Amino acid sequence: MWVERLKNTIADQTEITSDNDTVERLSKDAYWYSPILYKELNGMKAECAVFPKNEEEVRTVVAFAVKEKIPLTVRGSGTGNYGQSIPLSGGIIIDITQMNQTVKEPLHL
Repeated sequence: MWVERLKNTIADQTEITSDNDTVERLSKDAYWYSPILYKELNGMKAECAVFPKNEEEVRTVVAFAVKEKIPLTVRGSGTGNYGQSIPLSGGIIIDITQMNQTVKEPLHL
């Protein structure tokens, strides 16, 4: 499965988890406020989550996802409502909360 290939690709540098509780929590926002969205989005989640600490780690994960045609959902520490950050087709959550430095140049992927 592709999750194992991703783990082998990034394990030495980037934290990755496929722990069900963690992935479930990161796959959700406050979509349940809407009864319509609850029916549509309940049960949708990613297969894994990664926690890059720098630009290079993001590049590695994005390159893997593009090559393998795996959906990406980026999450930060803000709040979200109404299904705006639910992984609709599984895939990888990139949790960027460990990227906590100000950079002077734009991120170049």
